[in-house]
Order: sequence, then C-alpha cells, then structure tokens
Amino acid sequence: MLTGLIVATPLVTVAVVPVGQASTVTLTTVAKGDPRSLGPPSGAGPTSGQTVTYRGLRLEVPKHWAVHDLTKNPETCVRYDKPAVYLGPPGEEQRCPARAVGRAEVLHLRPAEPDLVARPAALGSGDLSVVTAARTVDDASQELTFALRGTGVAVTAAYADQPELLDDILATARYDGPVRPTPFATRYPAQPAQAGFAPLTSPESPGAGGPDVVVPESAAERVLPKEGAPGTEDPDVATTLTTPPRIATGGATARVRGSGFDTCAAPSTSTMRAWLESPHRTVGIYIGGVNRACPDGNLSAAWVRSVSGMGWRLLPIYVGRQAPCAVQGNLGRIRPREVAQQGKAAAVDAMRRAQRFGLYGGTAIYFDMEAYDPNDANCRAIVLTFLSAWTRRLHQGGYLSGVYSSAASGIRHLSGVYTSRSYVQPDAIWIARWDGKASVWGERYVPNNRWGTHQRIKQYRGPHTERWGGRTIEIDSNVVDAPLSLVRYRFKVTARSGLRARTGPGTGYPTARVWPNGATLNVVCHATGSQVGSTRRWYKLLDGTYVSARYVTTPDRLAAVPTCRYPYAVWVDALRVRAGPSTSHRQLGAIAYGGLAYVVCQAPGASAGGSRVWSRIDTNGWVADWYIHTPGRPGYTKPIPRCP
Repeated sequence: MLTGLIVATPLVTVAVVPVGQASTVTLTTVAKGDPRSLGPPSGAGPTSGQTVTYRGLRLEVPKHWAVHDLTKNPETCVRYDKPAVYLGPPGEEQRCPARAVGRAEVLHLRPAEPDLVARPAALGSGDLSVVTAARTVDDASQELTFALRGTGVAVTAAYADQPELLDDILATARYDGPVRPTPFATRYPAQPAQAGFAPLTSPESPGAGGPDVVVPESAAERVLPKEGAPGTEDPDVATTLTTPPRIATGGATARVRGSGFDTCAAPSTSTMRAWLESPHRTVGIYIGGVNRACPDGNLSAAWVRSVSGMGWRLLPIYVGRQAPCAVQGNLGRIRPREVAQQGKAAAVDAMRRAQRFGLYGGTAIYFDMEAYDPNDANCRAIVLTFLSAWTRRLHQGGYLSGVYSSAASGIRHLSGVYTSRSYVQPDAIWIARWDGKASVWGERYVPNNRWGTHQRIKQYRGPHTERWGGRTIEIDSNVVDAPLSLVRYRFKVTARSGLRARTGPGTGYPTARVWPNGATLNVVCHATGSQVGSTRRWYKLLDGTYVSARYVTTPDRLAAVPTCRYPYAVWVDALRVRAGPSTSHRQLGAIAYGGLAYVVCQAPGASAGGSRVWSRIDTNGWVADWYIHTPGRPGYTKPIPRCP
C-alpha cells in the first residue's frame, strides 16, 4: 500500500508517516538550502527511471511508463489499466476506446480544485491530524486522491498488485515551486436524500450476506411449484428468490426497450446532446470498481442530471474483481478465501458510488464479469458465489442486480443454476455475444423463459466508431429491454397558492406538505391516480410523496420521466396474468419462474394462495400477489400505491 510521502519545499519538509493506521503529518521547518530540504537520499524510488516535473513537483517514475501531458493533448484518454503518469486536468473530449478493463499502477497529477475530493497533506507548522491514508482505502477501489497543501497540486494514485512501487515513486517527490493555494473538498456534494433509503452501514439481515464458502451445486434442476397447487401456501418454497429488493419509500424502478451503446469514458454533455440525432437513447456508464480502466472524467451527479434531462436513460456498470480463471491479464481477481465478502463489499461500493452520482434506490447496477474459462469447475463456483453475494447485498440496499458477461461463460453458468437453491439470481442479464444480431432472444445458453420479462440486454457488436451530430465515439452496440437507473428530474411548481404533496397518487390521500409556487421538485417517476383537471398523472417525488402533474412544469421530453414500477420475482413455474383481480377473469398471458412482475399498484380481489391482494402490472394485466416476492405478503407492500 502507499506507505508514506515526503515532499520538500524551500521552507518546509512534509512527511506523511507510514499509513495503514491513523496517522499525522509531521512538519519540520528548515532553512532554505538546509540538506534536509533536498528530499530523500539518492537512490530512493525506482532503480531505473525518468524525472517528471509538474508545476514545481518533481518525482522519478519507471523508465517504461508513458508520460501524458493532458494540457498539450486534452484528447488523451486517462486510463488506469496501463502504467503511466498523467499531468494536468482530464479533457472533456477524450478519445477513449469502447472497452477497457483492468488495473495497473498509475499516477495522475493535476491542479487542486475546490470540487476535487481529496485527502489532505498539510503545510504549516506543528502537528496536524489527517485522515487515514491509503492502506484504509476501500479495497473495492484501490485508488487514493490527496492534495499537497502549499503546492496547488493534487495526486491520484491507482494501483493493482504493486502499491509498494507507488510508495517508492512518491518517496522521490520534491517541490521547488512557490507556495500556492491548494483548495480541495473533503467529501462529495450531498445529493438530495431518498426517503426510506437503507443506510449502507446498517447491519445485514440474517442470511443476507450469502455463503462465505463456495457451495457445490448439482447440475440437476429442481421441480418448481405451480400456481394454486397443493404446497404453494409456503411463500418461501423458492429459497433462491427470498431476498427481494427493499425498495425505498422514495424509490421505484425504471425500465426501457430500445437501442443503446456503452463506452469506456462518459462523453461530454455537448457530445451527448449531439448524439440525440442517433437511434440510441440508452448509454452504459462505468461508475466504479477496482478493474474500471477509465476513471470518472466527465461523470458526475451534474452530468447525470444533464443527460437525463435530454432524454437519455442510463445503465450503471461496475467492474469489480474478476474470475480467478479470467482470460484477460492485469485484472484484480476474486480471492478464493474471501469470495462472499468481496461480493458484498463490491455491492456496497457500487451503491455508494451510485448515490454519489444521483442514481437512486431502485436502480439496476450491472456487474461486469469478463470472460473466463468455462471449463474450470472451481472457478465457476467461485464466480457464482461472488455474484450471489453481490445480488443479495444490492437487494438489501434497495437496488436491483444485473450481470454483464460473456454468453459462453458467466451468462451460461448463471443460466445453468437458474432454479438453484444455493445461488440468488440477478434480476437482469447483459449478454455479450458479438454476432451482429440485435435481439435479446434465441440465445444458445439462455432459454427464452429465463430472464424473460424485460430482464435482458445484449451487446451484439463490439468496438466500432459511430458519428452523429458531428461527434465521433468508439462504442459497443446494445439492444436493451431491461431495468436501468432511477434519477431525479427537477420540475417547478406552478400553483399560485401552493401545491399539496400527498402520501399517494390521489386527492383522497392525506397531505404531507405544501410546496410554494416556484419551488423545485425532485421527481423520480410518474403514476396514474385520481383526476385533477384534465390529467390523471401524478409525479412521485424523491421524498416518497406525490403531486398532481397539473400544477408542475412539464419538460420538453415528457417520455423521459419513467412510470413508477416495483419489480418482484415470480416464484411459481408460471404465473397467469389476468384481465382483472380474480381467477375468473380471462388469462392474458403468463410470467415464468424468476420473471419480474413490474407492479404499478395493488388492489383487493378474489382469494388466491394465502392472500386477497392482487397486483396490477405495467402491461395492464393483474397477477395474484401471493405468487410474487413482494415483502408485504399476505398484505399490501410499501411503497406500492393502491390502484385508483
């Protein structure tokens, strides 16, 4: 890990003591020209290197490292998968590849800025306390940013399996410039709170963590319970599905169908606006993970709000630890003795980063599990155990789980244990098969009745360039029919005397508060409720309340605001979808085991199983609520509203 840093200035020497424990910065004032101001002894750091200078800060880096001046070449793609040092702020129009995963030792030096989140290394006199440094950085990220006060420079250090190399490099650092202001932020800007969001540090419920050892799995499939058959009075008969997402009061889930793309680094907002000329409306964004090659760059909460307001839908991707038998090298791999723990840690880190970017509870986060040897049985079990723990922990936090992987390895193995009692299945899959066929159906390793209800994405074409609106991006092409992110849209109140926010989508619900005229509302989705004027549309707010759309400004792209949906898995072999809330209504279709019923509201109906509650789904059909994993069974489930 990063075990220390020594920086010399004409006035002071700053030594950050070895880290991995709570530490302090010891500051010793020395006279100009004092030998102690010359930094560490000769020979410290890389044995064979090159000198890099940035704004008065000098250090030695390995001779084979690339040195990129981002001020001279702002189009350079900042990547953490190749050994390098980057100098200057990243450009908005980086020319990045569509695909890049992996991790190497990398340093990025840039001007310290007020909105750059960093750990302090302070200049001054006396002893100052600092936050715990690199050894306590979350293992899920393996990167650290800190600001060198008095230098005006911030340093990001990203590492794979040689953090001691960065220790050696940083030990050679010397500063010969003037004392400069060094602004930085100690935390990311707080996003508006989501009502009912489960704290990420809360104790886990019994069983929520998943197995801590790999569970051998039989290849034989078990017999699934049937709707209305004897024995289906037990709602926990399908143990693999008994961890439904705990959707927050202010949450819901959005889904989309259409064309999309993904690329390593988030394009600029101007490029995203230009690409509205394209047939795509969904974009995959890499939000974190130890194997994410392209750092945040343009990606921020402001970026998310901006592109969502344009009408883009977002697919968050997290590139965490990979299979021990992964095909690609330079990857941080799952440690076999800490499989479930690492899966849970990845989920917590992914949720934290999602919250930072304004991707709220109800969002589906897709874990990128790159291709691995499908014939390695032990490796297969490790991957399945890791992804099961990932899904359980996301569900506990109120998020949905998705998995991206090669059709022939990760997707194939997930499909092979679809009815397993040992592994919890993700809510959606992202199939990587570059066959040029823009369809999520007819996959060799995944029968159509598995993840068959708006639960699939397919990456059907690999890296290539497309140009729209005068802007070119290298992308992968996807066809999307799946859940995605939940974001907030900011609307204004237009009611002169104020607008009542109610606890449900209708005037019959109690008033929770009154918003004054001109107030900004954080809208997450819309629902159908009682009629107000000429509309029955109600907007759900991030605080879990509803307001009538009649008294709210309407954006140009109204379709960008999704319907409020609450997805829960079917736990019988096939659940009939009916025209009304009883078994006497005609059948409209069926949802197979594991399929998601996207519930929009609930109402009383004829008794079915152990409940009289029926759930209306977003295709306007009805299903008996007893046979889907709603947490409120046999009663109603919060935060699902009653049907008008």
